[in-house]
Parts: sequence; structure tokens; C-alpha cells
Amino acid sequence: MGLLRNALSSNRSSAPLTGEKTRMFTDYPDRLLVAARSRATGRIVGGETLVRVPVMEGEDDDPDGFAWLGFVSTLPSERGKGIIKKVSLEGMSWCVEQGIEEVKFTSNPNNPERESARGFYVKYGAAIIAAGVGKNTDLFSWNVSTAIDKLTASH
Repeated sequence: MGLLRNALSSNRSSAPLTGEKTRMFTDYPDRLLVAARSRATGRIVGGETLVRVPVMEGEDDDPDGFAWLGFVSTLPSERGKGIIKKVSLEGMSWCVEQGIEEVKFTSNPNNPERESARGFYVKYGAAIIAAGVGKNTDLFSWNVSTAIDKLTASH
């Protein structure tokens, strides 16, 4: 997840996000790295990571577990262009292929930089299921089929 963060960071390494560096995601079927590239420059401009989290038998109603949305970002210069909507739709499609019905993630309500991201997720069907957990973060749940319906309806 740090690899994508480094690729999008303003103080990122000059080293490209290579196949070798992304192998930790591509070699494991329970992980997904979606990276959006600029058609003009080929540079990574946004992306997200998802990891399947299995649950123990009897621990959850969904035997396929859920996916953890670990990192989502877009370069500041590319925001507002629908990149995260497309990336999220790709991630949700992967969840369908994996039999996953729910995506969970956390977000800090006190971080002004996350305000628009939080609005995006709520707009497309995510809901806070636990407020103020951990280090003052909110835990979200996002139903995969609801997300797909809302993301595709807005095209």
C-alpha cells in the first residue's frame, strides 16, 4: 500500500512503480492494486488497494469475508476528473469476482484533507458503522452491489 502512496506523494521517489514492486499484489489473488495512469504521460495519477479479509466460521454471516480498502488517492492536479469513481468501480468489480459483498475502511473525520473523500463514499453508498474508533477514526461499510449501482448510475 505504501508503494501506491509513494507513487502519488508530492515527495515521492523518482523510481517508477514497476511490475516487481507491485508483485506483492499481483502474485496474490486476495489482493488488488488498481492504478490509474494518465493517457498523456503514462504517469500514475490515482489508485486504490483492496485486500480480502477472511473471517472465521461463525464469526460473520458472509463466509467470503470482506475486502479492506487500504489506500485511495489521486494526485491533487487530477482531482475532480472521475478517476476515483473509475478506480472504485474496478475494485468493486473485483469484489464481485471474489464473491465479496462488503468493503470496509476507516477515515479520520478530523482531517480536512479527507473531507471530500468521505463525501464521495457516502454519496456512493458507504455508511459509518462505528464512529470514533481507534485513534479518532470512523469505520465505514460499503455494500458492493449498492456501490456498483450508484457508481454506474452516475456515468
